Amino acid sequence: YRCEDCCDVGLHCKECTLKTHLSHPMHRLRRWDGDHFARVTLKSLGLVVQLGHTPGENCTNPRIPWGDDFVLIDINGVHELSVRYCGCERAVPHHLQLLRTRWYPATSVSPKTAATFQVLETFHLLSVQSKLSAFEFYNTLSRRTDNTNVNTPKDQYPSFLAMVREWHHLKMMKCAGRGNEPDGIAGTRPGACAVECPACPQPGKNTPVKAQGYVCSRISCISRTEHLRSWLQRLFIAIDANFRLKRKKVSSDEVDPSLNKGAAYMVEEQAYKTYLDTFSTLEPDISDHCNNHDAVKLATLKGAVGLAASGVASVDCARHEVKRPCSTGDLQKGERYVNIDYLLHSSLQQNAPTNVLASYDIACHFDRNMLSRFANYGFVSEHIIDWAIPKFHINAHREACRAAYNLRYLPFCARDDGEGIERIWACLNAAAASTREMGPGSRRDTLDDIFAHHNWLKKAVIERNEQVTAFHQFNATLPSEATLSWRQAVEAWEGDRSQPNPFLLQRPTITQAAIKCQLAEEDAAALKAGTAELMHDKCSAAGMIIAGIELEDTQYASALPAHVTDIQRARALEHQNALHRRIDAWIDIQQLYMP
Repeated sequence: YRCEDCCDVGLHCKECTLKTHLSHPMHRLRRWDGDHFARVTLKSLGLVVQLGHTPGENCTNPRIPWGDDFVLIDINGVHELSVRYCGCERAVPHHLQLLRTRWYPATSVSPKTAATFQVLETFHLLSVQSKLSAFEFYNTLSRRTDNTNVNTPKDQYPSFLAMVREWHHLKMMKCAGRGNEPDGIAGTRPGACAVECPACPQPGKNTPVKAQGYVCSRISCISRTEHLRSWLQRLFIAIDANFRLKRKKVSSDEVDPSLNKGAAYMVEEQAYKTYLDTFSTLEPDISDHCNNHDAVKLATLKGAVGLAASGVASVDCARHEVKRPCSTGDLQKGERYVNIDYLLHSSLQQNAPTNVLASYDIACHFDRNMLSRFANYGFVSEHIIDWAIPKFHINAHREACRAAYNLRYLPFCARDDGEGIERIWACLNAAAASTREMGPGSRRDTLDDIFAHHNWLKKAVIERNEQVTAFHQFNATLPSEATLSWRQAVEAWEGDRSQPNPFLLQRPTITQAAIKCQLAEEDAAALKAGTAELMHDKCSAAGMIIAGIELEDTQYASALPAHVTDIQRARALEHQNALHRRIDAWIDIQQLYMP
């Protein structure tokens, strides 16, 4: 006999093989049949795994699982084993005997299928790191068992799915310390299992509980000194939708409920659905305040055919690119305000400071009637929010929005671009292929797990010293009088938004008709004063300029059609000939005034 999983590649007799593999019942064996190696199982050789006792110790009352066809899923394949439960007087229940052997049972009642902790841990890491689906992973294990498809193992994929979901849920609860709480898992509050951003202000953790946030100048005017004292308590959030993370209409919440139930990043589904059923009929706020953006147009689109969720929307940490607890939910009909309002309110309830700066692609639309919408929903919030538009998206807005919602101009925004949530989506979109086929509960729990992994790996990189040095070097090249006047204008606007916005460009409005009128008035004044210098008896210098502008406009003619007639070609040539004669006459006059 030769073992494929042991370091020793030598041949051993049956007795030595069984003795060696008492503690390794999942190893794969091959037997020499004279001319080739044939695959055999330890079960066929008579190996019995006795639970509840140390390897090699006999049990006085062994219990045989019904059918004696126990299946164990391990990292090297799917194995059939002879398993005996301990039936002694002090024996623990069967599922606990499996857990103490580091085998996770598929059910707690008469389990006949289990998976090793090692295979569950391996898949857990692969699923969040490479977004590998359970289907592909289980098929790989099946191929490792028999790659010829001749003697494929019995399909345990449904059992593997159940064990994986329970494993992920229990690991999340374990990492959150719920086993040490008096009320246990049942008392888990919303968002308690989320990995929070360590750099964001969290009252009671890294900032004082009663820290006073800077109050938005749109509400009340306070001094710049108070700004400087409190800007560290400002929370930066970003709002956006992702239409790649959609879900098909498969299963239901009754058949496939969520195990996390709002304990991490996805909002609790029943409360979310109740809210949508109540307020989704409210008329959307369609405004022509700014340009026609996709987020506004998509808000009124119907849900896609065959989809239970057209995507997800989320409220995340904008500065450190971390997912916030209870801040992500499904979308049904595009990016509607009613969905975003709920997710924003839910996110702000998760230990958020009073002072908030929110960036959103359509902030100029969204914030106009937000307070009235919150009042309609019955939302009560003491948060004071300043709004901004991310730096990449702001170029598609009107000039007034580019001045009022620009992160480059708003105080205490440093170099934040507001686009961090887009980079989060780029990392998570690889999970779209597998999650779109899941049931509602499985998908929410899987996304919770992927979000937790993203937060765990995220690190905030501090570049303050580089930015300060660059600013001082640039500032030293500018005239001190100019920078002083600019600073005074900016500080006046930051303290009171009713003051003139120094970032709003003042462009003069000049039309061609106004230029013609101005030139004609100058000619009239010169003739009246007797100072006009006429080089031509019928055309002045101003008249020559006006005639040149009109000739430029006349040169722009539409192209002839593909199948032009003789009449059309003749008319075009007559127009060109007349234009050439006018240009020649104009050039003669031009030579007088512009030799």
